[in-house]
Amino acid sequence: MDNLAQHVGKAEKLVRQGKLEEAIQEYLLALAAEPGHEQVIEVVAELYLRLGQQAKGQECYVYLFERMREKGDVPKAILVFRKLMKIGVQEPERLMDFARLLEKTKPEEAAASYQFASTLFRKKNNLAGAVEAVSRLAALDPSSSDLQGLLAETASEAGQKDLAAAAFMSAAEIQSRQPGKSGEPASI
Repeated sequence: MDNLAQHVGKAEKLVRQGKLEEAIQEYLLALAAEPGHEQVIEVVAELYLRLGQQAKGQECYVYLFERMREKGDVPKAILVFRKLMKIGVQEPERLMDFARLLEKTKPEEAAASYQFASTLFRKKNNLAGAVEAVSRLAALDPSSSDLQGLLAETASEAGQKDLAAAAFMSAAEIQSRQPGKSGEPASI
């Protein structure tokens, strides 16, 4: 029996006995035998959470999220990130990564994630991050004059005058094409 299977077997037995901390130590030995074993890392994360050690559990899930994202395993990365969100509010940069993964399959959820990331960036006084989040949000619905206006205001606040002007122009152009809006020729 190889070291990984040996340690995992012993760890599973310890879990059944309710000896979670000792089980974690065995799982860590299993990881020493085979570093990066995703299933073992996920079990360790769950055990840390069961012991109330949120920071260590989150650290494991962040590792898994980054690894899945880098491998291009979008469904698993999304699943892992959802587990991260149950632990607590995530960093806005990581939330942006999550939203990018959702853009094609779940654009509404991506939009909500970008909005939340923008709020978190603002709380951190990171206006450049807020502009990036709102810019991605506006790109999801390029025909929304409201989103172009929000982008213009956010860019202006961040001192990005060229982007603000372009977004204001885009918002005005979108509004001028909408029926019943001002600027439309009167019907005869």
